[in-house]
Amino acid sequence: MKIIDYIRVVFGVIFVNLILLLVSCSSHRKGAEVKESRVPVPLASGIEMVPVRMKSGHPTDNESIEAALAEPEAFYKRALRLNAEAIRGTPQLRFEVLGFTDRIECRENCQELSARRARMVYDWLLAAGVSSSSLKAPVGRGSNMPIGDNETDEGRSRNRRVEINPTAD
Repeated sequence: MKIIDYIRVVFGVIFVNLILLLVSCSSHRKGAEVKESRVPVPLASGIEMVPVRMKSGHPTDNESIEAALAEPEAFYKRALRLNAEAIRGTPQLRFEVLGFTDRIECRENCQELSARRARMVYDWLLAAGVSSSSLKAPVGRGSNMPIGDNETDEGRSRNRRVEINPTAD
């Protein structure tokens, strides 16, 4: 990997995280208590992937990824492209693709919906030129491991996501 490519990936991830922070801050009213924030954590791999949020109940069967992405859709499409670029730029690593739901959107079959989310992003990454050898099989985690408060709209929105994480194997 050329040094300029590495610099592009790093600055791309930094840019996306900055936008995430700005969007997160602007979604809170002035004077409102902020219960949690997304602070980037340095990883051993040096890569932090951007989680991709989905609309409630999406994707449905045969739905495009554009229709399933949460707003702002353009932001999450760019996040997907940057994630794909980071994966292609680090062939020595493998990545897991994990889908999640909030606790409310799927009372009975959260596992299936989260698996559809993970599969959709996995398939998109492959179509974007990511090698299948760089990815583990997609996994749905249901409503386990929430990162937001399931009692609020914003918290549930944060929980409807797909994470792409570097793995040890």
